[in-house]
Amino acid sequence: MQRVALLFAALVAAGAVSSCLFWREDPDVRMKQEILYQALCTSCHPAFEPRLFPDSKWQSFIGDHAHVAGITPDEEKTITEYLTRNN
Repeated sequence: MQRVALLFAALVAAGAVSSCLFWREDPDVRMKQEILYQALCTSCHPAFEPRLFPDSKWQSFIGDHAHVAGITPDEEKTITEYLTRNN
């Protein structure tokens, strides 16, 4: 009986790990992030393609410009996530 319980626990753990590895972002979340990016960032400049810069550059760029654009910390986080996940 202990063997069966141990085997079951191992299978459950393996399933949890594999589901994390193959997790995909919710398309609605991505769309909301993109809409926010387009709405807030294009008031000063054209929207840049996320692939234009590496993560570190986006993080620095958004951090430097958030106060100028009047972006809240939550909006800054959302926009940074959008740009870094899609580059």
